[in-house]
Amino acid sequence: MLDTMASPSELNDERIERAVLGSRIAIWDWDMTEDKIHWLGHSYRSLGYISLDSIPQNADNFFSSLIHEDFELALKQAIDTHFKDNKELALPLRIRKADGTPLWVMAKAQAQFDQNRTPIRLSGSFTDIDNLKQAEDRLMRSNHDLQQFASVAAHDLQQPLRAISGLLDIVYNKESLSENGKYMVSKALQSAEDMSYLVNDLMSYSKLETEELKKKPVNLNKIINQASRHILHIIEEKEAEIEIDEMPDIICDEYKLQRVFINLIDNALKYCNNETVPHIKFTCERDKDFWYIQIQDNGIGIEEKNLDKIFHMFNRLHLKDEYEGTGIGLSICWKIIHLHDGEIWATSEFGRGTTFHLTLPA
Repeated sequence: MLDTMASPSELNDERIERAVLGSRIAIWDWDMTEDKIHWLGHSYRSLGYISLDSIPQNADNFFSSLIHEDFELALKQAIDTHFKDNKELALPLRIRKADGTPLWVMAKAQAQFDQNRTPIRLSGSFTDIDNLKQAEDRLMRSNHDLQQFASVAAHDLQQPLRAISGLLDIVYNKESLSENGKYMVSKALQSAEDMSYLVNDLMSYSKLETEELKKKPVNLNKIINQASRHILHIIEEKEAEIEIDEMPDIICDEYKLQRVFINLIDNALKYCNNETVPHIKFTCERDKDFWYIQIQDNGIGIEEKNLDKIFHMFNRLHLKDEYEGTGIGLSICWKIIHLHDGEIWATSEFGRGTTFHLTLPA
């Protein structure tokens, strides 16, 4: 209970201390001129220490006894960076409780400087995020297991699909097969081929999270031209016009980004009226710390109510008989762009065309 006989100032201090302890926060203040670390009230108890004498009270003990060795260098570098630019210091790290048990905390701190810009004190806090970190680790393991399952399942499906296609091909080429029989077998062959494309796209999607991005400086014109060559036969068949502005050099995974542009060009060619000559225009401009890229086409467009759905996996806006596809292509684009710390979205005028908008770090 609060001491009702205490002064207003003492009552306020007691309330603050109870709130800190209840929030599992340890608050400290490092007087750098005397190399003395002060701890707020009894907040050190949240780290398992029973008395003020037992908790580190200078920089050497702070780093050697309290900070986990795997994070000691990272914290020192973060503090040095904070002293140089005075930007917020905030990073998750592991510390050691009094009994040696590791604990995940969010470390935050703010420096105070003298008139010569020399740091004289650093005030900070450790907030317990151990439960959150454990839940995050479980989620990551679960996602990894799901990705592994999808990859293995997709790979194992390919062999029976090849066997089915091979047998159907033999049946189709039999001279004794009637025209009606050929028609039915051809439909089955097409279904097997569609399934194979779907399995390949699933494998590609499942690998995106596990494959490391191989980033290097590449010119965007090169990537777009390579993507165009990849589907050159469709471009020539449609007599499509592709207009590309001068593009910058960016740091990216060249082949993954090429996959994005292959999908976007292929979509622009696919969703275009037969009586219209496809026209695809690429533009780019700098927007602060990002490159803003637009891919504009003159296709059939997308209704506004469906613009938020197109990046969802297996979400098809048209019947398969109208337009081919697995419904995964734009999901792959979304994933790749976000792996590059970018954004992708679409705007459209139904019946007039669609513009895909991309941002990528400059």
